[in-house]
Amino acid sequence: MRYILALALLAAGVPAQQVAANESLAAVKGVVTNAVTGERLRKAFVRLQPASGNSRPATTDEQGRFSYENLKPGSYKLEAEHVGFIASLLSDAAGTSVELHLTTGETADVNVKLIPQAAINGRLLDSDGDPWVHGSIGVYRSVFRQGKRRLEGTGYDGGMLDDQGQFRLGQMAPGTYYLKGESDGGWEQFNRLPSEGQLLPSWYPGSLDFENATPIVLAAGQEITGLEIRLRRSATYRIRGMVSGLDTLPKTSPQGARIGRMVWASPVSGVGSSNHNVDLRADGTFELQGLPPGEYDVDLHQGPVELGHVTVRVDDHDVDGAVIEATPAHGLKGSVRFEGNEAGQIAGLPFILRGLDSGASQISRTREDGAFDFPLVSAGRYWLFGPDEAKYYVKTLRYDGKESRNGVITIANGDGPLELVLSARGARIVADVKRGDAVAPVLAARVVLVPDTERSTERAFGTRPAVRDQNGVYSIGNIAAGAYRLFAFESVPEEAWVDAEFWKEIRSKGADLHISEGESRNAEVPLVTRPEIAPLLSRLGME
Repeated sequence: MRYILALALLAAGVPAQQVAANESLAAVKGVVTNAVTGERLRKAFVRLQPASGNSRPATTDEQGRFSYENLKPGSYKLEAEHVGFIASLLSDAAGTSVELHLTTGETADVNVKLIPQAAINGRLLDSDGDPWVHGSIGVYRSVFRQGKRRLEGTGYDGGMLDDQGQFRLGQMAPGTYYLKGESDGGWEQFNRLPSEGQLLPSWYPGSLDFENATPIVLAAGQEITGLEIRLRRSATYRIRGMVSGLDTLPKTSPQGARIGRMVWASPVSGVGSSNHNVDLRADGTFELQGLPPGEYDVDLHQGPVELGHVTVRVDDHDVDGAVIEATPAHGLKGSVRFEGNEAGQIAGLPFILRGLDSGASQISRTREDGAFDFPLVSAGRYWLFGPDEAKYYVKTLRYDGKESRNGVITIANGDGPLELVLSARGARIVADVKRGDAVAPVLAARVVLVPDTERSTERAFGTRPAVRDQNGVYSIGNIAAGAYRLFAFESVPEEAWVDAEFWKEIRSKGADLHISEGESRNAEVPLVTRPEIAPLLSRLGME
């Protein structure tokens, strides 16, 4: 067929070079549809993003169709959006993002399914049940991260409350959410006497404790109206204290600028109240105001770095005499090189250092000689990551003479050195997902490669998700040598495999893989269905 087409083009006067060029290119065509009804969506906006370079826009026609011609072979991501729907990347039924891997002369035919957006409408009320306009609404979800159940902000914003305290949360994906109403602390400070008490952040429908909050379950396209959040009023108190050991901390940055220091107070539970912060005084003292009763983590921060900590309990009175012991901090120097004679762009590689206890992050980029540094790092546990997993993997990471297999390092009093070796000789796996004895492969699953270890940190930071292409092929590249378990889940909470009890019961359901450097192989993995693990998830309190 291509031969006949080429002859026709030549007969029409098209140069042979142009015919060859056209045959070496690829194309994408497809439709954008409603994920619930299957209806085709006209005037949807589509973006095709190559692995490098600018994205290409398109708009669907009256039948919801779009197309891209004359594409260079390679990897692409496809995203679509439409009024009334959640913008989405091309993905499968399990929610796994699908990359387009286009080969010479290929035309990929795809269907981008958009989920109808949901919405919540309601009012914020004061403690007497009257409309409250000086406040905001926060939207949270319960997630499983690094072996613990946590609350995580969603990024949805209630915007401005109107003159009746009404709010609308739109463009929401289906799921389970928790809403928190919060009064404007600045407004309260200037307009309310201390003796009146303060309106405290409250969870829907009106609880100070997250444990007593009522979850809101949204279906695709559902709109909830008439919801009310009542704020609770309470007396508030102060924490006064000082920082000990300030003389051990640098007063200026490496560039000579003076470094500001702040003291933060946040609930130990991580939920239920806003964070409070204040500048540290020159004499090392501080005073935090407006705190309702509860237990707080009180931390000293210098930029993104936590340099001291104390836990304080606030009951029905002010707290005096809190002392934060300053933790000495140092600059952390590192260097990176490529293994052997491998060539790669060494300058400008980004590395991120994230505190596992504080959650704060710093970023540094390599210089021409491969050196990089973080100006101020305190003692603690950190996760270092950054190289592009599509190109390299960290073959060796050593800090202070000790090797790390997952990028996690523990910093005590030393300042390094931190040494990394990058390699492009990682292994590659193509996963073939099967359901029971069925012959046909499963084309919608969440496939992950998990280090086969009892250490939860190695499972948390060593897990690699598979990328699925338009043909239903799941692949993982640039894998470090080692022992792994390969899983395919129909549905599973994020990082559930980090939990020790979950891992104990699920480990045998994964494919056992021992991977060598540079190896490339196909691996068959059985699908773990939702009903198989539902009782375990319920017992562990995982959604």
